[in-house]
Amino acid sequence: MRWNTLGQLGIEALLLSAVLTLPSCTSAPKSGQTETTATTVSTAKRHEETAPASLAPVVEFDTSMGSFELTLDADAAPVTTMNFMDYVTSGYYTGTVFHRIVAGTMIQGGGYYASMHRKDKGLRDPIISEWTNAMKNTRWSVGMVRRPGVVDSAQSEFYINMVDDPALDTPADGAGYCIFGRVTSGFDTLDAMQKVPLGTHPRYAGGKSAVVPKTPILVKNVRVKVPLDRAAARVRAQEQAEARKNVMAHLIASLEARGGHKAVKTDSGLTIVDLVLGNGGVPAKTSSVEVYYRGYFPDGTEFENYMRDPVTLKMESLTPGLREGILGMAEGGSRAIIIPPDLAFGSGGIPGKIPPYSTLVFEVQLLEVK
Repeated sequence: MRWNTLGQLGIEALLLSAVLTLPSCTSAPKSGQTETTATTVSTAKRHEETAPASLAPVVEFDTSMGSFELTLDADAAPVTTMNFMDYVTSGYYTGTVFHRIVAGTMIQGGGYYASMHRKDKGLRDPIISEWTNAMKNTRWSVGMVRRPGVVDSAQSEFYINMVDDPALDTPADGAGYCIFGRVTSGFDTLDAMQKVPLGTHPRYAGGKSAVVPKTPILVKNVRVKVPLDRAAARVRAQEQAEARKNVMAHLIASLEARGGHKAVKTDSGLTIVDLVLGNGGVPAKTSSVEVYYRGYFPDGTEFENYMRDPVTLKMESLTPGLREGILGMAEGGSRAIIIPPDLAFGSGGIPGKIPPYSTLVFEVQLLEVK
């Protein structure tokens, strides 16, 4: 049987496996307890160089195995870069470890103590993903870790690619992984890190994944060599936000031009543009309808197309937004229905097909009410 998006409400959530994961973990010790590490953390005071602020900030990680340098790109990924620099300048990364190494593939850090308790203190809210920027998961690139299937879930953890990994650029669970910088020195340090002995740890991934360095690799200090131009980064982030809004405005204008009808926004939040007005029967909430349809994202990326093969749908099984949009149609009519996330697939999305919190566009031609 061929499943389609419009009938997904009854399908159970799929279990995903991903290269980058945020597994169940144990939180840091409570107040009054002491966090112990295998290596003493440097007490060197963080400081910034006097270099002019830039959209390409540079930071140097001093670790128990040596140092390496990252150059970030706030022009391509302003929100991600500002978030990372906030963690750097607050001292969050000092005292954490590189807790996950996939030998020959990637190095991951930024969220755990050597005891493999998660570092909760200082953790910031998740950020919007900028994975659609032009930066790719190539060797020596730096990306943000997020939860599989939850696009906008990155917080503090980051990874360094030790090989080209184009699979992380593809939206296998609705999105790729955001790259926001590159390693620019300290390559030998990172090469040595990926060769250390690895094992399991009872507090990480249920003790079943042999990716934890047996000797903790400690972040002793993080130094800002070139500070971020935050004002310019905020402007760039605002420009990108406006561009996303402009995509929707352009979409609505093009649909209005096609159909000759103005867009109508309903009280629930739908935006509807009639492309052809029908004059036949109208569906009820309990009807079945035969339709042609296609579904796409506001940027035009199509995720489903049944414009040549009509399908029969039960109105009761549809998402709230699509049901509302079709209820206002008549046989012979065609309509574009722009559905906000809360009336579509919400925070869950459809793994591998529709990212969480996605606005969707459906063009529906109503053939017959049954």
